[in-house]
Amino acid sequence: MEAKNNEFKKADEKFDKMIKNSQNIEFKHKIFMKISDVDPEDAKRFKTWCDRHVEGKQFLGLKVLMDMIERIDYMNSLIKPQLDYFELRLSNLEDSMIMNQELNNNKPKIPKTQGGNK
Repeated sequence: MEAKNNEFKKADEKFDKMIKNSQNIEFKHKIFMKISDVDPEDAKRFKTWCDRHVEGKQFLGLKVLMDMIERIDYMNSLIKPQLDYFELRLSNLEDSMIMNQELNNNKPKIPKTQGGNK
């Protein structure tokens, strides 16, 4: 127990030295979610997901999910133009089918004559 306390004291001393010489160091404020910000059902679901996939490490779970979101954004940037192109091709195909139907309906219809079986 004393070894851990000594490590904390050493770390505090190093941190105090860094604070004194912090002209070149920029600190970022950490943002933590409050428990009231998260729906209990969502928190439980996220915890079970982290327990199952990232050995219960929730911070790592957040990193994994953020990486997945970034990859999905990249994939969307690749797939969306292709989908737009296919949509354009389908609309052109539908237009040509409608035009062919209209042309077939506008042809004059010749009545069949009687006695065609002779």
